[in-house]
Amino acid sequence: MSHILIIDDEEAVCWALERALAGEGHQVAVASSAEEGFELAARKPPEAVVLDVRLPGMDGLTALGRLRQITHDAPVIVVTAFGNLNTAVRAVEGGAFDYLAKPFDLQQALDAVARALARPRLQNHLPADAAPATGPEEIIGHSAAMQLVFKRIALVAPRDACVLITGESGTGKELVARAIHRHSQRRERPFLPVHLAALNPGLVESELFGHVKGAFTGATQARPGLLALADGGTVFLDELGDIPLSVQVKLLRVLEHNEVLPVGGNQAERLNIRVLAATHQDLPRLVSANAFRHDLFFRLNVFQIHLPPLRERRDDIPALAEHFLRRFEPGALPLLPETIKFLTGLPWL
Repeated sequence: MSHILIIDDEEAVCWALERALAGEGHQVAVASSAEEGFELAARKPPEAVVLDVRLPGMDGLTALGRLRQITHDAPVIVVTAFGNLNTAVRAVEGGAFDYLAKPFDLQQALDAVARALARPRLQNHLPADAAPATGPEEIIGHSAAMQLVFKRIALVAPRDACVLITGESGTGKELVARAIHRHSQRRERPFLPVHLAALNPGLVESELFGHVKGAFTGATQARPGLLALADGGTVFLDELGDIPLSVQVKLLRVLEHNEVLPVGGNQAERLNIRVLAATHQDLPRLVSANAFRHDLFFRLNVFQIHLPPLRERRDDIPALAEHFLRRFEPGALPLLPETIKFLTGLPWL
């Protein structure tokens, strides 16, 4: 039996969570504000906390740090009905154990609490020199599908792992890559998008890895490749499935040894980059067909983010329409209910 603290000003949410957690054998305390939650936590420290973002008085994200101090770093599950990428990033940077978007299934919340209670208490702060990223919010969406995308961006951005971004054409894969870079510790270094399908097939290797003088006809001087230009930063490889097999071998070497061998060269050069990749193709199928190396696939697919098409997140259509109107024709706002109904009823791809 564990002691759980719920901090939420929605009575219905508190009632449902309290009954469900009590049914699992837990003791539950409920607070309707951050300030009340501080008092209850100081009186009897909980073993896990469920914390809403929007609260009267101090908001949940502001309260997160102090709450973790009072509870001696108890895992905190942040919940919100108004989440965006910035909310998710702030929650993760603040040390939240998990992030749930309302409305959520009770079983989803119970599973999150169970995982929180089973996990040893670990420090989950960013390094002291990692300042929060600033900049405009470019990814628009309030749907449950996009909340999951925001959560995964927030989780992986501070790490240095490779990320594979999947989804159909036009779903915003480069926007996700830019968001990962913007919230990473490499944010002050270059972000270099490389659209592989646009490169000359005969020069892909030279474009990516560079070449030495005399490597081929016309190579009158040495030239660094695109990967070297991004040294210290992030490379985004778009349309990953279009990389020739011969080039895949050299890219694998970059990932395994953090070094690049220019075309025609015999001396590898050290390289410090983070690789993000995207594709709309079925890479596992390409691997099965021997059209894509399985070892490279597993090196790039350390962490995956899938972007749903617009037809699967119609709830985001009004927000997207308002975003673009605000940029190009603000006089057309606000959208009429009839316009929203028309837009959401269209057969989006």
